[in-house]
Amino acid sequence: VARVLVLMLALACVATAPAAAADDGGGRSILADGAGNRALALGGAYAAVVMITGYGIVALRDPWGIRPLVYGKRVGSQVTEYMAASESVALDVLGFEMIADVQPGEAVFFSLDGKVHRRQCAANPVLSPCIFEHVYLARPDSIMDNISVYKARLRMGEKLAHKIRRVRPDHDIDVVIPIPDTSRTSALQLANTLDIKYREGFIKNRYI
Repeated sequence: VARVLVLMLALACVATAPAAAADDGGGRSILADGAGNRALALGGAYAAVVMITGYGIVALRDPWGIRPLVYGKRVGSQVTEYMAASESVALDVLGFEMIADVQPGEAVFFSLDGKVHRRQCAANPVLSPCIFEHVYLARPDSIMDNISVYKARLRMGEKLAHKIRRVRPDHDIDVVIPIPDTSRTSALQLANTLDIKYREGFIKNRYI
């Protein structure tokens, strides 16, 4: 199903004939006029990177920005390389400098001659990202849509602590135990805010 979806996205947002200049100020783009209307018909949540033989690579994000997608560049002695990934940490580890998030409904095309073309394909794009990325899926050192995942999890712990104080001011909580691993940041902030103990009660078996 995923492979079929990526193929449909490529057909919906990409044409082999160059279109008008994109918002980078000039150049020839492989992004087709009116392709956004066909892409919207797909619906759902997706962030895809499609290689087009002989032309380049296009990165696509759904019109609601549910799935994260970023791109960056690495300047070499002879060429400038570009990379697209779901999280900024993938760029960091390979020495790429993050340029921006791919916006909801946007397609970014990286041509073989090293140029970047951007086009908004959605008629009414709305940023409505999946909260589960910040809660569970993403690495804490990632930045998505200009939001630090680590700081977001800290704020989650603070908000939960404030709610506990409001709803259960006489709580009898002994310790805070993070489950799963990605809740450690929130759990530690929760424990600090409530001034109670933080403990590792469950250890994930990483060897099976």
